[in-house]
Amino acid sequence: RGQKVDGISLMGMGEPLGNPKVFDALRILSSPELFGFSTRRLNVSTVGVIPGIVKLTKEFPQVNLAFSLHSPFTEERNRLVPLNRMFPMKDVFDVLDERIRTTGRR
Repeated sequence: RGQKVDGISLMGMGEPLGNPKVFDALRILSSPELFGFSTRRLNVSTVGVIPGIVKLTKEFPQVNLAFSLHSPFTEERNRLVPLNRMFPMKDVFDVLDERIRTTGRR
């Protein structure tokens, strides 16, 4: 009541970047005609879905991105994050580095 929402995070609902509706939600939340949130106040968390990171970088470069590591050890991460087998950490870090170079955002 009387409080202003100053940020929204998309996380903890499965893998956000594996759900194409997340991009619809970002468009709706940032649309000046609808909610008008600044993209800098929107956050998306991922375990490292490379195509989603690339798409987010291209379509929403100002949206904040959080990477959920879970474990720095490959075997343990494979157990905790099955997608690690499809998108290994080294490849994810390469894409994250490219995102930083492209957007200037860490």
